[in-house]
Amino acid sequence: MFNRYEKNDTESIDLLDISNKKSKDENGKNLHDTEKSIELMQILIENSSQVNDIVLDPFAGIGSTLLACINTGRNYVGFEIDEKYYEIAKERINNHLHKGV
Repeated sequence: MFNRYEKNDTESIDLLDISNKKSKDENGKNLHDTEKSIELMQILIENSSQVNDIVLDPFAGIGSTLLACINTGRNYVGFEIDEKYYEIAKERINNHLHKGV
């Protein structure tokens, strides 16, 4: 189960052109300098996993990969050593899950 690799038939191109707009705090400063685009992470996750698979992000940062997992029907496990980034990720995930409720 853990040693399998399945490439999804998504017809992805070799070069992905995705805007990487950084999330800002109330002062206009980046929340995380190496933040990844949720859109980019969704493409990569869909290309390398199946719905209901578990995705591990050992450097979760502010949670972009975890949000992409939610959006694509994947389960996730994320680790983040920096408490500030952990709190931001937790808030983003909670806001996303309760959006429209």
